[in-house]
Amino acid sequence: MKSIKKVLALALALAMVVTAVPVTSAEAATTGVPKTKTYYAGKTYTLKLTTPKSWKSVKSTWSEKSSAVSLSSKKAKSVKVKAIKAGSATVKVKVTYKKSSKKNAKKYTKNYSCKVSVKEPSIAVKGADVVAVNTKEQLTATVKPSTAKATFKSSDDTIATVDAAGIVTGVKAGDVTITATATVGSKTVTAEKKITVKKAILKETKQTKHNAIEAVIVGDTKDLKAGDFKVTNTATNATVAVKTVTAKKNVADTFVLETHADMVDAKEYSVEYDGTKTTFVATDNTVAAVGVTKTEIAAASLTEIKATTSDKNGVILSETPLDSSDSSKGKVTSEVKFAKGYQDGSKLYLPSVGDTATIKVTYHTGTFATDGKESGNIEQEFTVKAVDPSLVNLTYAVTIDSSVPAWKANSFKANNQVKIGDPRNAYIRITKDDGNDIDNYPDYKVETADRTKLLVEETNLSAAAYGSQAVAVNGVSEGTTYILIKKDDKTVASLPVVVVGKPVATTLDLNKTSATVTLTTTTVSESVKATIKDQYNDNMDTDSVKVTLLGQPKDAKIGGTAYSVNADVTTEFSITDANRNIAFQGSMFDTKGTYTFKISAKNDYSNKTLDRSFTVNVVDTATKAQSYEVKIDNAEVDTTINKNGDLPADITVKVAKMANGGAIDYVTPTDIKYVVKKGTDTIYETGVKTSAAINAGSSAAGDLTVKTVNQSGVYFDKQLEKGTYNVTATFYVNETSGATSASSGTGYKQVTVGASFTINDSQDSKVTFTIKDYSTAGTVASAFADSDYVEVYYDGQTQSISPSDIIEVKGTSLANGGAFVTTVKLYVTVSGSNGNVKVPVTVTVNDQFKNCAGLQ
Repeated sequence: MKSIKKVLALALALAMVVTAVPVTSAEAATTGVPKTKTYYAGKTYTLKLTTPKSWKSVKSTWSEKSSAVSLSSKKAKSVKVKAIKAGSATVKVKVTYKKSSKKNAKKYTKNYSCKVSVKEPSIAVKGADVVAVNTKEQLTATVKPSTAKATFKSSDDTIATVDAAGIVTGVKAGDVTITATATVGSKTVTAEKKITVKKAILKETKQTKHNAIEAVIVGDTKDLKAGDFKVTNTATNATVAVKTVTAKKNVADTFVLETHADMVDAKEYSVEYDGTKTTFVATDNTVAAVGVTKTEIAAASLTEIKATTSDKNGVILSETPLDSSDSSKGKVTSEVKFAKGYQDGSKLYLPSVGDTATIKVTYHTGTFATDGKESGNIEQEFTVKAVDPSLVNLTYAVTIDSSVPAWKANSFKANNQVKIGDPRNAYIRITKDDGNDIDNYPDYKVETADRTKLLVEETNLSAAAYGSQAVAVNGVSEGTTYILIKKDDKTVASLPVVVVGKPVATTLDLNKTSATVTLTTTTVSESVKATIKDQYNDNMDTDSVKVTLLGQPKDAKIGGTAYSVNADVTTEFSITDANRNIAFQGSMFDTKGTYTFKISAKNDYSNKTLDRSFTVNVVDTATKAQSYEVKIDNAEVDTTINKNGDLPADITVKVAKMANGGAIDYVTPTDIKYVVKKGTDTIYETGVKTSAAINAGSSAAGDLTVKTVNQSGVYFDKQLEKGTYNVTATFYVNETSGATSASSGTGYKQVTVGASFTINDSQDSKVTFTIKDYSTAGTVASAFADSDYVEVYYDGQTQSISPSDIIEVKGTSLANGGAFVTTVKLYVTVSGSNGNVKVPVTVTVNDQFKNCAGLQ
């Protein structure tokens, strides 16, 4: 009985202990504001207060005492916190509430605080410090906060360009600064990356012979010479002079450096070219194998063949002519046998295709056994076969392109990549040793080596092709395969093609992430463009666009309809099928506030839909403008014309009436006096100076329109030189009514606002020339139109300049009858355009012609 009482007493005691422990509900645990927050200066954030459902009549008093932040829009359960500058702050809130809705219910008070750390937004750029001409390097911008998007700009597009993804392309040698910019709220941060563009860059080297190095060099390599390279034994600092530099046949960006001295000491060597350096370890000169220099020779042609020795890495250590056999230690002997043909010294002759000869090569160790026989020799027999001369004397090339490639242009780079299910054209070029095309293209046929990887249109090449015949190809499965070139049903060349994965829609880009519009406005639209890119960063078709409502102010309507969250509101907005622009207009909304939309774009080919969010801030309308702003729809235009003759976009300039951060209307164009300047030079002024590029009143609205390029047949004329142009707009505003006028009057004040646009153009940088004869009897203009006097090149290709192609010659006529020429402006043909695209370029000459008849 006593034991039972003890158990009951213990249980009662434990129960009392348990009931004494306070219970913390999940609801109570989330009450208040976050203990800490990290904000970035320039942005405004919403700090929320969480209260239990049981709290009634909640009132809050928000406060802070730091210059790092400021508070606004103080509400019962939230406050706007504007991050001003780096530092720390404590945002406090005093909450008063009741636990009952009764009028005389007891009031309770709670105090909460949030420690806010304000950081300055930042941006950092990483990537290569050096890029070669006509090659690309990727820059990466890291932005904090990560939600901000970086944009890139080059300080000089004639030296290097940079695209929206941060890919830098070298144009010509020089130094350039790439600036990355990101906007975080009201603050803009920038970071600079200094890049040196070199004519060419040495990437890697390896030894292939006792006196030869194979080097990979990218960029403009057409003028490489032996003196450009320095080869050094790093152990002894001895320099090895380079004898010749030659391009390796059929291998892109690869060159053979032949040296005057052997490199066979197993030491490290460095190779330097224009500030770049690579190293390799030389052979140890230990023979591991024998070979011959050729196993295929042209039929009916005497061809020299040598016996070789090589080390374990395949580095050639020696080459011995077939008629110089030597059986002494460390030497090589050769024994040749024929079915047909003969040997003439170190050369072999095989009369017909298919004839063979055998060569037995022996490397002698000079070690003899007790029986007197040499031991340890390295010996192997090789078969030499006579083949069609086209197999060994021609160079075969392929590139996959959307149009005929400019094979001989400096900018040409072969592409051997094709995507699965993305039909393209392959172009085949066959050249002789002198670099000229063969004249019997129809003798050659193209086929695929593997139909499970690549489909190729099986066809004979056209007689007039010369590298311009399109052969349809289509990737089937990933991997490397070959396009076979056949002659007389025999494969004479195998050209590698890399088949990569089927393009898949992976990224949806919006040209902006938010827009501000004003209530009831019908004349001003803000548009966002949706662009789908695949995994290779190539644009894909945007086949359909859907707009979904994700968030909106209370009781809001769009187009007069009350939509719920997640509703499809696509039909309420104008979506242009041609460019997938989604237009947002203030008249579509009836309540001010923030609207959040999901923009979904679909690519039918990959059957994939991608989403991005977009914010529209709707602000109060106003009866008159609070400020004015020049709107330029294309603030940066590149007028470089490509081989297809694609024209750049026109530039439209308008002046918007602004109120509450949004545009409420446009100023009537006829009320505005525009002035367009480049530096101090006035290009256009309303009613004073005209310009062929600028046409005010050409459109229905009479806006200022800048047409950057004018086309007439095959001629494409640049209307504006490259550079930055400043636009100012001046008009008069009635201070009472807000009406605008072209002239002053009682109650009117003058308003001047401005903006700028930039014209980029890299066409001039591709032009070079050579003056062959300074003593022309004609004019300088006629000399530039005569290749006997002046040879002009565009993109490395010789130009055929006619007298009508000469636009302007500038310089000074001299007393002795000659002339000092500063510049010549003329038309050149864009590479790959087949004469269908001619563009004007300015050639800087700064040279003197003798006895000429004048400038032009």
